[in-house]
Amino acid sequence: EQSNGCERTDGPAIVSLRTRELDMREGHAQWASTLEQLYCETDVAWPDPRRHFDAEWCGRPSGALHISTIRADAHTVVRSPAMIESDSGTGYLVCLVTDGQVEVEQSGRAAVVDRGSFVLLDCAAPFVFHSPAPFRQVVVRSPREVLTSRLPGRIVEHGTARSITGHSGAGGLVGRLFVDIPDMNAPMSEGAAVAFASSAVDMLATALT
Repeated sequence: EQSNGCERTDGPAIVSLRTRELDMREGHAQWASTLEQLYCETDVAWPDPRRHFDAEWCGRPSGALHISTIRADAHTVVRSPAMIESDSGTGYLVCLVTDGQVEVEQSGRAAVVDRGSFVLLDCAAPFVFHSPAPFRQVVVRSPREVLTSRLPGRIVEHGTARSITGHSGAGGLVGRLFVDIPDMNAPMSEGAAVAFASSAVDMLATALT
């Protein structure tokens, strides 16, 4: 849905948000609203709520997946047990850091994710996502059944909040693919997008295994 500060451009449901064009209060509100609408219900906190928050978000669907790119100043995102009870969002988020560093906590685990690595988060469980400094990342949102149909639930659960290197092996292939997807400007048929997304999830499952 289009809202103040958001732009809809030509292409398959590409939506973008730039908080630098908004005042401080509206920028905070729009950013928190975008994360909630596109991912799941969360609370967002800033190191200094009185400072302007500079961030950019752009995303579009690709088959069963939704791919987005984020560039943002330092902030913290928290999903609590109470939010899970009131929000039906139960998919998975793959966060691939392309610049900077982020920290995540989930299921009693904590991980530091450096540039080139990625982490899996389960929206059906509480988590904390913290960026201590400005960062960039690609976020891939996957429906729960898309990933669990390829891997036993226990493996997926065991794979959350663990930093997976994107520099070599299966993780490297996944990392390069997820970085390249947002830059694909050529139109893709629905059938091709579905097949492409399916292959991407297959590679992700291999990396998690």
